Amino acid sequence: MVALSFNKVMTKIFGSRNERLIKTYRRRVQAVNALEPQVRALSDAQLKARTEEISALFREAENGGPPVKEWDYLPEAFAIMRESMDRQIGLRSAFNPEMNFDPSILPTQELRDLYTDVKFKCVGEHDWRFVEIPVAMYDALRAAVPQDRPPFRARPFDVQLIGGMVL
Repeated sequence: MVALSFNKVMTKIFGSRNERLIKTYRRRVQAVNALEPQVRALSDAQLKARTEEISALFREAENGGPPVKEWDYLPEAFAIMRESMDRQIGLRSAFNPEMNFDPSILPTQELRDLYTDVKFKCVGEHDWRFVEIPVAMYDALRAAVPQDRPPFRARPFDVQLIGGMVL
């Protein structure tokens, strides 16, 4: 009986194991969120290059190179993944002819012209998936479609990042 009471008191003070784990994951998600403005400013090519750099560090460590702590790179890797998903699955869909995106919702004529320029490069049926899109266009699309839901947005929520970390 005394041991049971002691365990309850300790749980009240320190929290359950699950609560401590969730707290740790939330701190990591805060680190991911803190990197978001920095990662958003990168072009698609820069995101790809940084992903390759991080992957190369891990490959090198596996082949006897200097050891790498996974958790040191986790926030940046997840920030890159989150941004890439929002761009590739969401924002880029504005250039898919099947989605019938209305560029008139973009805030300035300059951005509508930029949209037209990018759309003009999409000559093939699936070119919209691969054409280079300027960061300014991504930012304009985010402002025009702020809701985080398909078809034009696909930014993972914080709880989805936690799920990814658990897996």
